[in-house]
Amino acid sequence: MQVDNAFRQKNKKSIQQLLIESVGIKWKEQQYDISLEQEDLTFAEQFIINNNLQNKTIIGLNIGCRKKHALKRWPIDYFIALAKQLSKRADTVPLIVGGTEEVAIYEYAMRQLHGQKIIGAGCDTTVGEYFALINKCDVFVSATTFGLLAAIGMGKKTIAICSPKPMTEIYNYSHGIKVSEGKEYNPRYSTKISLKDFEEERKIGLKNISVEFVYQAVEDALHDDFSNNERYVNNHGVL
Repeated sequence: MQVDNAFRQKNKKSIQQLLIESVGIKWKEQQYDISLEQEDLTFAEQFIINNNLQNKTIIGLNIGCRKKHALKRWPIDYFIALAKQLSKRADTVPLIVGGTEEVAIYEYAMRQLHGQKIIGAGCDTTVGEYFALINKCDVFVSATTFGLLAAIGMGKKTIAICSPKPMTEIYNYSHGIKVSEGKEYNPRYSTKISLKDFEEERKIGLKNISVEFVYQAVEDALHDDFSNNERYVNNHGVL
């Protein structure tokens, strides 16, 4: 949703509600559907077989977030720590996904996770294949990105890692949990930034949302506990 910061600070509606109302339809918590092509469904099925993921609990970890909005990215080292922690659960496999702008941090993550019970999907899947892989996840963890909205649209359990902006912008239809630093919305998180190098990109992001905080949200989602679906960090979140 491309809006100015003044509107965003005042807005109390979700992206879905704004879009529905923009075409003159009354908001009634309408869900949106995402249809998958058979070739993409086949790709995902074969991916599951090739990686022996049948009967496994798959936790999708979407490291993606466009570079120009990298300030709202959860740090890659936090994703790595979360993947390691999740891999210790019985019959649970973290699935790392990303896009073409995440090649450097994806390769970094896979090096750090070498030898762990973790699967990487690469960064070169088509949009359809990407959606089909998301559809295979039991829980999908992501910043507020295109991938998150796709997961919500497919009815997946989601953990939305929100930058300091109104949580109301994301509507998860009662099958997701939103976590935030708990700060007031700050326009700088919507500002295009210039990334000088990979190391700079690694260091920025939502450092105050701890791995433990997100891990607990994943555990609750796996047990269908969405009673507290908006959670604010009250500590300084450390690895």
